[in-house]
Amino acid sequence: MDPIDFDEVKALRKAFSIVKERQQKNIPDDLDEKIARLKIVRHASVGNEDLLKRAVTNLKKNGIRVFPVATKDDALEVIVREIGAETLVVKSKSNVTKEIGLAAGLGSKGVTVIETDIGDRILQLLKGTPSHPTGPIAHLSAKTISEGLTTVCGKRVGSKPAEIVEIVREEIRGYLDRAAIGITGANAITAEEGAIVTAHNEGNIFSKSYGGRSISSLRLSIRSIRR
Repeated sequence: MDPIDFDEVKALRKAFSIVKERQQKNIPDDLDEKIARLKIVRHASVGNEDLLKRAVTNLKKNGIRVFPVATKDDALEVIVREIGAETLVVKSKSNVTKEIGLAAGLGSKGVTVIETDIGDRILQLLKGTPSHPTGPIAHLSAKTISEGLTTVCGKRVGSKPAEIVEIVREEIRGYLDRAAIGITGANAITAEEGAIVTAHNEGNIFSKSYGGRSISSLRLSIRSIRR
């Protein structure tokens, strides 16, 4: 067992304390109503085979190719086939892609996968382990990150969060401009419209869908049927 890193524990506590404080300040007045509506929708949607069939039919009508798979190996096989001869992929944050081992699977085929979420990319550059699905670098202090990036980038990176973000964002932009393949998850699928709904706060999903070479290339959206 690895020894406890108390600096990481302190950083983690600080990060989640800030998040909880922000959440408390931004609770909507109709939160209970929203939760109740969400439960109703999930109950009516998850496991509804008729709704799933309608979603697939309407997605296809809109020109979206759909590949239902049963296992992670099946999923990786489809993704590798769709990528073809490309050797660079940019992807957004997606728990499903982590569950199927996408980065390692594509890496074994000679494909480089670049994370475009700022936190995930920092972790990828530092070859670290995530501390939380939505806050992968919450356990790392700004000082630790700046020191690690300074080593990786070969130039001094300051410890101010804004400077760290700008350095990593600029590095990511270079890959977004070059990559012909973008991979995202999905926050929801609308059965009636046959559409894929994605939400983001960094602009990385928009860039993969419409920016750089991606405007005339391929976007793969990977999700479980519970969406």
